[in-house]
Amino acid sequence: MDYQRLVSYIYSYPEGVKGRNVGFAKALVHQGQFKLSISLRGVKTDSPEMFGIYMMVTDSGYRLIKLGECLVKWDRWNTVVYLTLII
Repeated sequence: MDYQRLVSYIYSYPEGVKGRNVGFAKALVHQGQFKLSISLRGVKTDSPEMFGIYMMVTDSGYRLIKLGECLVKWDRWNTVVYLTLII
């Protein structure tokens, strides 16, 4: 099969405690290319803030791989962050 896809929900972790659902991530492998799309809604910050984007890998335990960062700005209407990484 030359096409694989995985969708995973993203939760906030205020002060290290699992909070509400804030979006989802879609991973796609097609023709030897890996594409990761992230969609976030309503992520609130008091001022613009850089957030790290990590992938959790489970191979005999858990480890995080940092994929990059994105700038999140919030206004009173809504915050939507769309990020696509192609590796």
